[in-house]
Amino acid sequence: MKKGSVLTVISSFVMGMGITGLCIKLYRKSSIIVNTDKFKRYYNLLIKWMQMREEKILLEDCFVNKQYYRVIIYGIGEIGELVYKELRKSEKISVVCGIDQNSNLYLEGLEIKGIDDIPINADVIVVTPVFAFEEIQEILRKKTNLNIVSLEEIISV
Repeated sequence: MKKGSVLTVISSFVMGMGITGLCIKLYRKSSIIVNTDKFKRYYNLLIKWMQMREEKILLEDCFVNKQYYRVIIYGIGEIGELVYKELRKSEKISVVCGIDQNSNLYLEGLEIKGIDDIPINADVIVVTPVFAFEEIQEILRKKTNLNIVSLEEIISV
């Protein structure tokens, strides 16, 4: 191989590595921004929920005010579990089931179904991953005609 060819290959490799490194840095930075927004939205949601509790406003009151009595919880992560644990004590609200991409999850007393098994005997699906509400709503719209709302909307009474 000629000396000029070797230099061209080496310089191309170095430039490629530099561009790859820059892309990785930009991806990590955008990922941090997305995660920061996600956690900020959860933080604000939980603060509002705790303020309501201090004012003796229960989560069930928020659902009743919107005339949602039979509820499906979408997203059985930590927030979904908190919603279920509060609503299961309600005499006014019935949690029909949970829906999650991982239908193998287990939460005592709650039947968890996959996204293709949404029952129709509910007034609303409340989406607990609020940071991804629009995307989830779009997916659910293709599967059901039920009302679909974000937990942020429920709590903003």
